[in-house]
Amino acid sequence: MLILSFALTAINVGFNEVFLMAWISGIPVSGIAVYLVSILITPLVGKMTQACIKKNEF
Repeated sequence: MLILSFALTAINVGFNEVFLMAWISGIPVSGIAVYLVSILITPLVGKMTQACIKKNEF
């Protein structure tokens, strides 16, 4: 999460005097987004993994 937010802030703002404040202010927003996506995606990935394992059993 931190690396991605750092990279996107660097692309959008550039390395100047407002970079650090822009990056720090974006961390809570990206943290919430990552948390919500992980809650929604994790069960789906688990079900897909179980389906693949059952499909490949002999």
